[in-house]
Amino acid sequence: MRFGNFKYRWVPISLILVTILWLVIISTPVFATSATAPSSPITVRQGGVFLLRGSITFDKPDTGYFIWGPIYWYDNGNADENFCLENTPYVYWTDGTPVENIAISDYAITNGWQIDIGDDGSGIARNGTFYVDIWLRAASGDGTPHSPNNQNIYFAMDQITLWEPGTVTVPAGPIIVQVLPVLSRGVDVSISPDNQSGSPGSSLTYFITVMNTGIQNDNYDLTVSDDSLWTLMLSQNKLEDIGPGENGNATLTVTVSEDAENGATDDITITAASRADPAVSDSDACIAIATEVSTSPPPIPYPTIIVGVVIGVGTVVVVLLLLKRRRALRFSR
Repeated sequence: MRFGNFKYRWVPISLILVTILWLVIISTPVFATSATAPSSPITVRQGGVFLLRGSITFDKPDTGYFIWGPIYWYDNGNADENFCLENTPYVYWTDGTPVENIAISDYAITNGWQIDIGDDGSGIARNGTFYVDIWLRAASGDGTPHSPNNQNIYFAMDQITLWEPGTVTVPAGPIIVQVLPVLSRGVDVSISPDNQSGSPGSSLTYFITVMNTGIQNDNYDLTVSDDSLWTLMLSQNKLEDIGPGENGNATLTVTVSEDAENGATDDITITAASRADPAVSDSDACIAIATEVSTSPPPIPYPTIIVGVVIGVGTVVVVLLLLKRRRALRFSR
């Protein structure tokens, strides 16, 4: 009976060993040679810069190889349908160090342009994940802005190809680039300081800066509003012929209401709108705060102080005066 019982004692032990082995297997992280194509769609304004970023992961003991596309687009000979490289594409590990043995080239193709990125034939010995960054500008090489429409950037064979050592192909469909019209007019308003305080009846001064963020000269109309109906005054309500990237300036004077209680506030908004297109506008806000008038006691009149001193220390004062007079007489002899 002992041997029979001993035999069956191994059943639960075996189950325990199998369970432990299974937990080890499923808890071990599983990596795979793979790639991630750049996201799509991408939105950019005419003449703006945008990024195509993807990644590759190698995890086998063998040396890895890859071809990133190549990628290409068609301009059909039109400058306003072209993109251009903003700088040399960069291939780097997640720790920021460059990937070794990389070959990069770009050149014209029939009715378009192509960029080749891959290993130089020596392969990638290191395992891990690295990124492929391609910065493009929505304009041709001569600076002609891309027309405001959608354009595709393609991967050859719609795929990214990897070897480590077997072949892995990752789908990489067309990247849709949505080119939006550039904003020809724009404005930015700022106020300094953003809050001040003063007693009822006092005046507070704020400085207003209006920046033309568009690409052409513009005129702006200024308006001011508040929620407590205190007295507001702009030094000027029109800013004329402000160039792109330049500033126009004005001041706002706020008079704290005579009947404002201590701690009362007035929220004030300044708005600048393009006279050519009032829909192009911007606003900023500031706050005026009422503070109570100081009620400190008036100073004690000088004669009272003298009298108090004389009365309080009369004898001492007399003695000091007499001593002073005696010394004066001594030195005058």
